[in-house]
Amino acid sequence: MAMRTLPHWFTRSLAVAGWMLVSAAVAGADGPTVAAPSGQPPAVEVLQYTWRLGGFGGRLAAIFLPGKGNGTLTTGLEPDGKVRSELLITSPDSDEGEFWRYGAEIDPTTHATLHAWSSYRFRGRSNGKDLPVASAGLVDVSAAIYMLRQAPPREAMPLQIWSEGHLYPVRVVPGIRERIRRTTGEEVLVRRYTIEGVEEVGARFWKGRLELALAEDGTHAPIEIVIRVSLASLRLRLVDTVPDAADAADPG
Repeated sequence: MAMRTLPHWFTRSLAVAGWMLVSAAVAGADGPTVAAPSGQPPAVEVLQYTWRLGGFGGRLAAIFLPGKGNGTLTTGLEPDGKVRSELLITSPDSDEGEFWRYGAEIDPTTHATLHAWSSYRFRGRSNGKDLPVASAGLVDVSAAIYMLRQAPPREAMPLQIWSEGHLYPVRVVPGIRERIRRTTGEEVLVRRYTIEGVEEVGARFWKGRLELALAEDGTHAPIEIVIRVSLASLRLRLVDTVPDAADAADPG
C-alpha cells in the first residue's frame, strides 16, 4: 500500500521528534554523508527500530498510509569532531519507496544544535530542508536526546527546544525505572523520561510530547521512543544494534 496523504499532524509529529524516523538527504533524495578520514572511519552507532502508529488519530491515519515500519537512528562523530545524528523512517507497506528523515549536527561539548535537516520522498516526489541555527547554544530534539544520553537527569530539568526557527519552553521529567522485554526476549532495565511543553507568558507552547526509555547502563541507548501529538502517537521499539553504519539501509 503506497502512502496516499501526509496529514499535517503526522508530519509535525515527525518533525517534533526528529529522532527516529531517518540517513542521508537534505535537498532532494540525496544528502550529506559522513566522510571518513583515510583508513579511519569514525565511530558510528546504528540503532534499528520498528515503529507503529497508535491512538485514535494514528489508527485513522493507518487507513490511508502505512501504520508500521522500520526506523534507523544513526549517531556518530564526523571527521571535524562534531556529532551527526539522523533518523530514517521507512515501511515495507510502501510500494514507492517513501521515507522520512530528520537529522542534526551537534556540538559534543555544549550539546547545542549547529544545524538541522529533514527530507522525504512521497509518491515519486522528493523534498528537503536544511535549517541553520541562527543563535548559538540552542538545542533541537536530536540534541536533547543526545544530551540526556550523556548525562541523564535525576530531577525535573527546564529546557528550551529549537524547532524550525522557533523556541519552545519544555521540561524534562525523569520517571520510573522498570524492565522492558525486547523482541529478542531480553529484559533491559530502563528509566523513563518525558519531554513536555510548559506554558509561559509570551512563549510558544510545544504541543508535542516525547517519551524516552533509556537503558540504565553506560550507553543509555533509547530502547523505546514515543512521540505523542494530539490524538496520535508514534512508538519506536529497539530491535537491534548494527556495528557498522554501512549495514544500515538507506533508501536515498
